[in-house]
Amino acid sequence: MSELVDPLVSAYFTFQSEGKVVGAFAKLEGGGTKNKLVTYYSTNAQGKPAITQEPGPLELTPYTLKRGVTPDLKIIEWRKMVEEGRMGEARINGSIIGYKQDGTEILRINLNRCWPQELKGFQFDAQSGNAVMEECVLVYEEAFRVK
Repeated sequence: MSELVDPLVSAYFTFQSEGKVVGAFAKLEGGGTKNKLVTYYSTNAQGKPAITQEPGPLELTPYTLKRGVTPDLKIIEWRKMVEEGRMGEARINGSIIGYKQDGTEILRINLNRCWPQELKGFQFDAQSGNAVMEECVLVYEEAFRVK
């Protein structure tokens, strides 16, 4: 009989590059891969319609990182490189790292040649009492979950 394993419960995430924290985040969404579907229509030897479906080009789903707004401008400065067309500087290798409440690393996804495709403005509601939130959408050319 297989051993039961508790699911991972994460308290927070960081994005790091070259061992330095670029930002800490409360929520992570997205990531993953899929292939476009290529469909071929033909007839078989008996003249009956035949459909063949094959995997097409690989698509990578961006990661969306969400956090409360802080005075830290690293993400904004990184996004500015993209806006200015400085892609040689903007494309970096980095890791999304998830931590338990006690600071133990429980998840690591390495991203190659990633950059901030989008920085979403603030979500602010003075009546709610919630923190002001911002989002960063990261695109990448390769991703590997190593932990």
